[in-house]
Amino acid sequence: MLETIREFGLEQLGERGNMEELRGRHAELFLELAESRGEAQENWETWLDLADTEHDNLRSAIALARESGEVRLELRLVTALGPFWEARGYLVEGKARTIEALADDPDAPTRLQNQALSHGVLLAFKRATLGRLASGRRGKPPLPRNPGTKRPFRAR
Repeated sequence: MLETIREFGLEQLGERGNMEELRGRHAELFLELAESRGEAQENWETWLDLADTEHDNLRSAIALARESGEVRLELRLVTALGPFWEARGYLVEGKARTIEALADDPDAPTRLQNQALSHGVLLAFKRATLGRLASGRRGKPPLPRNPGTKRPFRAR
């Protein structure tokens, strides 16, 4: 049902001719959310929960930025979401999107590239490490919970 409503809404936007403007506004809104994470512990949990709730919209914003050639916007979104992917265990998704975004914007400022690379390397390392740990844990209790979250740590 929701997919039908979504398709109808997209048709209506397309007929009115302002689809690109709204896509841009959508991506900018979710870039603001992604970059707004608080460093203080109380803000960090709130931000993680909000990013979890809006994960599909954040994915959509990355895809829209990529499809429309807004590669800097794509890279900024991916870089801002690195800590979220790490904290929530979306290691495979984060690594893949980081690789794509870095490849799409080779002329990005060095600082932005370095931030993205740092997150990408950390995600890849954690994924590889968890894979090795998990292979030796078949039939054993789940890994301990992620510090500061309510969920067990697992790579997705």
